Amino acid sequence: NVHILSLPMKTITLKADDQLHQTISRLANLQMKTRSAVIREAIFSYEMQLAKEALKQQVKQASMIVRMESLKTTQDLQDSNLDGI
Repeated sequence: NVHILSLPMKTITLKADDQLHQTISRLANLQMKTRSAVIREAIFSYEMQLAKEALKQQVKQASMIVRMESLKTTQDLQDSNLDGI
């Protein structure tokens, strides 16, 4: 993202073992980006993944509530039919 690069940047120190350093460097070379850009994009991507997972859980919970309400309504209708209504 070009607009990010024009903003003032703060420095964060990251400790990485050799394998992580090599992975970041390889990705940077493949994409012709700086290691910092690769790390920034990875963090933003991870944040989006977490947000999607949270939304997925919210939808799942809402779906379960609707399902339970539907089952209750169906049972209420069946009970009223048994009562002769």
